Amino acid sequence: MHRRFVNALAPISQHSGQGELSKEKKITYLDYTTQRNPGEKAPLSRPSSKPLIEKLNCYGTVVIMDDVLIVNLKLGSHVCLIDLLEYAEGGKERTLRLKFSDQFYKDDGVGKTAKLKRMWLLVQLLKVLQLDENADSMKLNCNAVAGGITVECTRMKSTKNMQDAFEKLIIVLRDMRNVDCKMQYIKVFEGDQWSFSLLAQRLTGDIAAEADRFAFQYCLFAMYYEQHFTCSPDYLLLLPEHYQQFINYAQRFAECRDKSCRDKSCRDKSCRDKSEDDYRQILISNEITEETRREFLHHLLFLDTKRTAPLVEDVYPDLRDKYYVIKPSSYSYRPSFEIPPDLWLSDDKEIFKKTLLMHGLQYGSQRVRNDKDLVLPIIAERQENLEFAGEKMKNDKEVVMTAIKKHGNWLQYVSPEIRDDENIVKAAIASYPTALRYASERIRSDKDIIKIVIDNDIVYLRCASTKVLSDREYLLNLIERDHHVFDYAADELRYDKDFIRSAIFRNPDVVEYVSQTTLSPIRL
Repeated sequence: MHRRFVNALAPISQHSGQGELSKEKKITYLDYTTQRNPGEKAPLSRPSSKPLIEKLNCYGTVVIMDDVLIVNLKLGSHVCLIDLLEYAEGGKERTLRLKFSDQFYKDDGVGKTAKLKRMWLLVQLLKVLQLDENADSMKLNCNAVAGGITVECTRMKSTKNMQDAFEKLIIVLRDMRNVDCKMQYIKVFEGDQWSFSLLAQRLTGDIAAEADRFAFQYCLFAMYYEQHFTCSPDYLLLLPEHYQQFINYAQRFAECRDKSCRDKSCRDKSCRDKSEDDYRQILISNEITEETRREFLHHLLFLDTKRTAPLVEDVYPDLRDKYYVIKPSSYSYRPSFEIPPDLWLSDDKEIFKKTLLMHGLQYGSQRVRNDKDLVLPIIAERQENLEFAGEKMKNDKEVVMTAIKKHGNWLQYVSPEIRDDENIVKAAIASYPTALRYASERIRSDKDIIKIVIDNDIVYLRCASTKVLSDREYLLNLIERDHHVFDYAADELRYDKDFIRSAIFRNPDVVEYVSQTTLSPIRL
């Protein structure tokens, strides 16, 4: 009702001749202030607020009075109404009030849960930014019928304090515009159940309490690590230093992950190993405190278990050389276990096997992942767990053979020594010829082994070593019976005129792979 009244003021003002009507970009301004004498109190709207409002790039109405400032903004699917009141009703005196509502049943591709999460995040940010720093308190109210929340800071100490808080609020709202689209991918609380009643309960929680602090910091970390969210420099500068550091490191971890995978020549395992080493270097550096190091670890365990689980014992050295299975989704900054380290007994291995088969070998400790009695039966049932086995197990022929007999692709996760074992490689390519690409350079140069894969399909020649793909006579002999071989030759041969001439002489169909520009100067 209040919002509709504000929207109706512009045409009424225009027809009545009262107030001054102006428009900048998408914002309509209605100025009802009275003329003031020099030295009298200035209106609540100050010049620095105007560009901040217009930077929102949304439709809105701003009503300016002597002791009242009303800002009505349409930010995507949600609407907010901000009141600055010098003399609020009910003895609240100087008050800043935000009413934030959403269209929960509008089919805009974003569900109700994500919109409720955005409301929760907005309030947590306002708490962290201490919007009520110079007020009696921050009062919160949830209205399920109206589909919105009200945030109210009453009895603010001065008009300047209220204006500062208003500008801080505008900056935050700018970055909340499309956050609901991103929040739908983040499980903020365990179970991730949301309703207006649950929202009300969660909003009254203390951000200093561990569960709320974990949820809020996890939300920030996840948005920046998964690159769901970018914020304005103004917003970053408003955050306390601890949170600025948090976001900075989330981006650094994301850069390590992305950098390791941009190298097209790397294998999946080498990508993960490289980023794992980069993560370790950041985590154990002296740049961060022990407490912050553990916070990062627990958030990374949620988001990237494969890369992070091996780092648990770097952050918690007291867990080294122990048997345990970690539980990453604990929503806490304390280690949580499926099987705690103090329950290990030699006759409890069946419990470990059952747990690891259910959750994956990646959650086991280093000692668990290097215990053959545990690893071998798990690999026998779920070969993909070879990726997470300890280095000792990746160098064990029996363990490796158990995995690759089912699918040779798992050869990529074994030790360099095993990759150079002919029997192992032959077993791998028997079920998956492309596995040759993961073999050692020596084996990828062995023409007898290459013959095994290309007898199935010449396409597997691409898995051979550069040395083989640069062997002129070897390739010409192959081209004689299959012109497609030319396409896999090293670049130095594919652009060599003598080689092209010889290849066409052996198999005229090679011209299919030679451009006219290259072909025209060649005389047979």
